[in-house]
Formats: sequence, structure tokens, C-alpha cells
Amino acid sequence: MNDIFMGLLLLSIVGFVVSLKLFGKKPRIIFGVLIVLFFVLFGVTSDASKPKNNKEPVQEAPKTSVTSKPTETPTPSQHELDATIKFSDTAFLITNNEKADWTECKLELNSGILRGGYTYRAALMAKQDALIVPFREFTKGDGTRFNSYETKAQNLSISCTVDGKRGFGYFTIN
Repeated sequence: MNDIFMGLLLLSIVGFVVSLKLFGKKPRIIFGVLIVLFFVLFGVTSDASKPKNNKEPVQEAPKTSVTSKPTETPTPSQHELDATIKFSDTAFLITNNEKADWTECKLELNSGILRGGYTYRAALMAKQDALIVPFREFTKGDGTRFNSYETKAQNLSISCTVDGKRGFGYFTIN
């Protein structure tokens, strides 16, 4: 191992002298070459210092038998809303296509992962009925109203309660 170490040390000194001749006295390049040589030297000597052919008997884990019962299919905790979304230059027409009323509804326009959108709340969206919501009714937390002439509507998400479950729907607007 000492022979390998001495050979690598001599190689690194030769590499340093060659880099001085090739690159002049540019400290960044010389420093980079020294770092590469250090890692090469360190990697080879650390591999050389590891013991080789160290064969120890391997004990096998005892074999056990496990019986498992089939798992029940989980029931979804969230209901996917069935809605039709239509829009004009000034408003949404949102139709509840289900046979149950939606309550405690929150509609969010242009919502994102990191930023909140403009919200509108409705206490009730009746079954098999439509609701017209003007764009100007969507507001941010600070009271800023959505302006469809300045900002394009991109998506609408609806969350509400349907038969005791939380319902959710996400709709993209083209």
C-alpha cells in the first residue's frame, strides 16, 4: 500500500508541475487540478486500505410463514362533483347535475398550488339546477374583485358538502 501511495503522490506532483507549465499561473485552474488529483488519490488509497476477500459465513434468516387476509377496498372520502360549467364574457353558468343538493359551497377561480385565487361562496346549489355567478362576485381575501377584462379565467374549482361527504370538482377553462 505504501508503494501505491508514494506512486500517487509522485503522480500528483508531476500533474501539478504539468498544470503550471500548461496553464501558467492561473490559480482557478491549478486549484481545480489539485482538487481532482486529491480525490483521485484519496479514492484509490481508501480502496487499497480496505481488506479483500473477507469471507465470513452468512447466516440465513429463519423462514416463517405469514398468512394475511385480503384488505377491504377503502371507500373514497371525497365525492367527485358532477357539474357542467359554461361561461360568457361576464359570468359563469354552473349546473349541479346530481340528484342531491350541494351545501356550503366554495368556488375558486384561477386557484393555484402556491397562490390562492378569487373566491365566491354559496350556501346552497340546488340539485338539477343552475347558478349564474358574475365574474365580479369572485374576490380575493383583501377584497380585490376579479376583472375579466384584465385577467383571463383559467380554472374553476368547486368544493362543497354533498350528502355529508366533501365534494370537489376542478374544471379548466379554454
